[in-house]
Amino acid sequence: MDGAKLLTAAKIIVKAGEQIEAIISILKEKLGEALTNENIEIDVDYDTDEEYSEGDWIYKSYLWDIALFKIKRGKKTKQPFAHIAIKVVLYDEDECKDSKWEPSLYISYGTGEIAFDLESSLWLSPKKKGWDLDGNKLWNWKEEDEQGWGFVLPLVKLNFEETLVEQIIKPVKKLFDGTASADAFPSDNDGLAFRFTQDVNGTKIIS
Repeated sequence: MDGAKLLTAAKIIVKAGEQIEAIISILKEKLGEALTNENIEIDVDYDTDEEYSEGDWIYKSYLWDIALFKIKRGKKTKQPFAHIAIKVVLYDEDECKDSKWEPSLYISYGTGEIAFDLESSLWLSPKKKGWDLDGNKLWNWKEEDEQGWGFVLPLVKLNFEETLVEQIIKPVKKLFDGTASADAFPSDNDGLAFRFTQDVNGTKIIS
């Protein structure tokens, strides 16, 4: 590595950080608009979790957990009934084993009071125990009395607010309302979410 390459890498990381913050800000706002109603309120004070590279130079992964509360008699319940996690993964050695993987944004939904963290949110390689592929984009999971789902998108393609709405907000709303996975996402020609295949040899990204 020479000085010019190092400078370019530093500039890219700084710019990426600014763009990621903008993405998260838009997603938080739009998810609130899509899911909040007379029966549900999203907690704007969300928890975060992060994982650094060796030496703590940069974030490898960062997670935002958003809590969903029920509204009863005009008041928010003390404990959430579900959580939505937004996880950005810039680098992960396990994920990189799939040649088609790239820095990605993971969306996870789960019922229950306990917030997501980096260990409990959606992992692809190795896949979290209990996650099963529904169609080719959505992962479902069920454990005791809790259940949820998740999907993954390439980070660099989420460049515009309209893209975030079409590729994330609308699918989340549809899935939250019980729409089947086959009808929740844009068509394969228009959709950005990773498509997967799962067999005895493991899980692979199709595109």
